[in-house]
Amino acid sequence: MLADQFVSSWEELVNFDRLRDYRVKRVKAALAEKDLDALILFKSDNIRYATSLRPLIWEAGYQTRNMAIVVRDGSMCLFVASGDYQRVIQNDPWLKHVKPLASMEDAGISEKVVNDKFIPELKEMRLSQSRLGVDATTFYTIEFLRKAIKGGGGELVEGDEVMRKARAIKSPDEVRLIQTAAGIVDGGLYHASSAIDRLPTENVVAGAGLRAIYGLGTEWMPINPVVFSGNRPFRRFATEKKIARGENVVVNLSAMNDGYCAEETRTFVAGKASGRSSLRSTLRGIYNSLSLKLVTGARVGDIFSSFKGDAPRGTEAFLSIRGAGLSLTDDPLAENAEEGADQRLLENMVLVLEARLESKREGGGCAQFSDTILIGHAGPRFLTRFQEDQPRANGE
Repeated sequence: MLADQFVSSWEELVNFDRLRDYRVKRVKAALAEKDLDALILFKSDNIRYATSLRPLIWEAGYQTRNMAIVVRDGSMCLFVASGDYQRVIQNDPWLKHVKPLASMEDAGISEKVVNDKFIPELKEMRLSQSRLGVDATTFYTIEFLRKAIKGGGGELVEGDEVMRKARAIKSPDEVRLIQTAAGIVDGGLYHASSAIDRLPTENVVAGAGLRAIYGLGTEWMPINPVVFSGNRPFRRFATEKKIARGENVVVNLSAMNDGYCAEETRTFVAGKASGRSSLRSTLRGIYNSLSLKLVTGARVGDIFSSFKGDAPRGTEAFLSIRGAGLSLTDDPLAENAEEGADQRLLENMVLVLEARLESKREGGGCAQFSDTILIGHAGPRFLTRFQEDQPRANGE
């Protein structure tokens, strides 16, 4: 466990009432800016932001097992997965209007829920003839909603942008939760790196990281662990490949603390006698310089252009900038200069900066670094802080 995971009476760490109030105010402001009367939310992270529900997490139910209606005045109705209903009623006293929901992965059930539960709820909330936004769910559920809302005199429009706007700027409480997730990832990387010198398989390294991360209290793995060794092409998973002495080993781990996510990547050289990797050292220098450009007002597209210009000949360069919060796909979000052209960094955004170089030379391998970083008033502040060259323990 990490210090910030303990609640105490003698100091204030995270004030969860203040956190909930901040998030609802952000949603209300974003709704007003887009001139929407209410939002219909299906995405688990959006629902969590607005309602503070900790959902049951499984990939198949990300946008079909819960639903929330959030009104511009801050009132809301939560439809929660029926198997989780009693827990929510007992544990979440701030939620005053909660109803059970059947799984909406089946089109027939979805249509029945929309017509028998959702539309009557809209009438009760006096939203039948309102302008409503929706984030994302199955195509057929969107069509059922659109038809039913239009029939009642209302309008359904795209609403995920509203939530992206609300979630982009983090409060001090949110930053503190992300920082704790970052500490969990640091611990996972320490244990994963300690396993590398035994030259095991990639899966063994991934397992060492996972055991540590769950032991430190992660709620979930936002992304599966990546352990990659050897030559191109790079892949984002671990395998039964045995790590060889002298190889670069890329390890990418993530963690979630009270819903908030952090991610980190380091590149290690396998075997104590292997020395330093020139590709890794080159990328580390470029990465350190690039991180200094993460300042308020910076254009995301310009950061991509700078990285491309610094990449040495004989390599392929890959850069990703992704907002971190209740997911690892908050704003800003770009995989290339074109996607980042109209995006600027704002104070109190938190993002993951990920940079990778792949050698074009046969057997040249690759190197990658990433960190979770706060865009602060005085410049970038690293929330993940593991040093890849620190002494590593033998074994676990």
